[in-house]
Amino acid sequence: MLNISSIKKISGYILLILGIWLLCSTAAPANDKSHEYIIGTWDNPPIVFHDSTGESAGLIVDILKHVAQEHDWTLQFRHGAWPEHYDALQKGSIDMLVAIAYTPERSELFDFTEQTVINNWGVIYQTPKHDFTSIQDLQGKRIAMVTEVIHSKVFSQTMDLFNFRFEIVEAKDFEDVFSLLDQGKADAGIINRVVSIMKADNYNVKPTTIIFNPVQVRMAVPKGKNRELIHALDDYLAKAKADSKSYYYQAVNKWLKTEAVKTDYRWIFFALTITSIIFMLAVGYIYLVRREVKRRTAALADSENRFRQMADSINSVFWISSADGSKMIYASPAYEKIWGHSLESLYRNPGSWMHNVHPDDRARMQENIAALLSSPNAAPLVREYRIIRPDGTQCWIADRSYPVYDNNGVMYRIAGIAEDITARKLAELGLVRSRAEFEAIFNAISDAVGYSDLDRNLMLINPAFTKIFGYSSEEIVGKNTEMLYANKADFIQQGQRQFDKHSAIKNAAYEVRYIRKDGSTFIGDTLGAKVFDNDGSTIGFICVIRDVTQRKQVESELLRHRGHLEELVAERTAELSNLNRELEAFSY
Repeated sequence: MLNISSIKKISGYILLILGIWLLCSTAAPANDKSHEYIIGTWDNPPIVFHDSTGESAGLIVDILKHVAQEHDWTLQFRHGAWPEHYDALQKGSIDMLVAIAYTPERSELFDFTEQTVINNWGVIYQTPKHDFTSIQDLQGKRIAMVTEVIHSKVFSQTMDLFNFRFEIVEAKDFEDVFSLLDQGKADAGIINRVVSIMKADNYNVKPTTIIFNPVQVRMAVPKGKNRELIHALDDYLAKAKADSKSYYYQAVNKWLKTEAVKTDYRWIFFALTITSIIFMLAVGYIYLVRREVKRRTAALADSENRFRQMADSINSVFWISSADGSKMIYASPAYEKIWGHSLESLYRNPGSWMHNVHPDDRARMQENIAALLSSPNAAPLVREYRIIRPDGTQCWIADRSYPVYDNNGVMYRIAGIAEDITARKLAELGLVRSRAEFEAIFNAISDAVGYSDLDRNLMLINPAFTKIFGYSSEEIVGKNTEMLYANKADFIQQGQRQFDKHSAIKNAAYEVRYIRKDGSTFIGDTLGAKVFDNDGSTIGFICVIRDVTQRKQVESELLRHRGHLEELVAERTAELSNLNRELEAFSY
């Protein structure tokens, strides 16, 4: 029978075992999953979306996967609707939500990355039959929107501010907004700028002159959780943005490669945005129609401040001038960095930027400007030119200028964007020069030179190649090199040795008997080498072939004569030996 002391000891052992079991059962999974994160994704192409294979893809997904490899994370992408993931992030059932616009209100709910992945803003699209130029035109209209996204909320708040009534047509995602417009189920729709770049051409829609709500697209985690994710991403983005060759810029170029073409058209409307929203709404409508001066002025000031912050953070020069160019209304701070002169000097003398234009380009620039001002329906002006900075250095500029018209079709503003393309231009010029030098050397080589792909199909040959083998370029390029070997066994043997991409041999010299187009053969002294890409992978083969048939014949003839000469010497030596013996006998 157990006494009280025994029962206490047994109870103590049981409690100890239970404690150890609880520690193991709680600590082990946490340690096992310390590098596993659930990432919420939604359809916001090309920033993030579900691709045709059902996998999450896009700019932010690529960046996350890249950082995950560096930190040994395991990422589980959970795709869903925006409202669903927004609620899940608040509840902490996902570890991170991507492509979320930063706002002070949201920063109270979530922890955001300090670094911005990309800047974005809202744009209004319309059906072809409409011609909306301001938000006032949208009164009473059917507006398609994804109700839970920030651009839709800001738009609704702005319309409420001015007591503009409209009908909401709910959409599942941004592409659904385009679909509703295309089907005629809505008059206008709210899209973010990046989606419009990628998707607008797929639908029968057109942009309006209305853009609004510049935002910073970031990543967010539940409040007070997963700070290691935020710190790692901020550290990576800060370093990557400072390196123009980083993976970050590769991903941006991959997913936003059409942005340059599309974005040009939308910068036309910056002037309309500033003048219509800041001046018309802030000064005209607010003071004349509404009495809520302080509240609206503060809201507009905040909007303008966000726009200027966005413009100030971009390296390109945004500018707006009067139609005749006599007054500079706005120029972003990047002007000082690129032109090397102060903004004050540009505001004092709006034409002073032309003083820096290279003398060889100045006349052409003046003709372009005159043509823009003289045409009643001038098209956007796109040009490239050089400027000379105060320190004497030259810089290449890509400049796009857009005329801005009022409701009567009269041009009253010119808006534009200018960016420094010196690095790209120098690279292009260097590439042209390098290609010319390569072609000159390649074509001047007297030996046959050919480049083939991994399947040993000829992709490039020099003139000597056609001369030696008797084929024209059209007859031989694209064909397999097996047709050049006189003996198929040699082709197979060389393929197993030099031309195997997994072989350790990088280059080798060998002699092979080749066959010409006319059926004649020759011995080719050949040097073969592998061609590698930047990652060290084999991408092709290059060979240099010299016809040594004549040399071989000469060597053979020399060997034959050498043997005959040795026979003559031996005979003469024998004769001399006999003569010596006769002389010795005579003397004796």
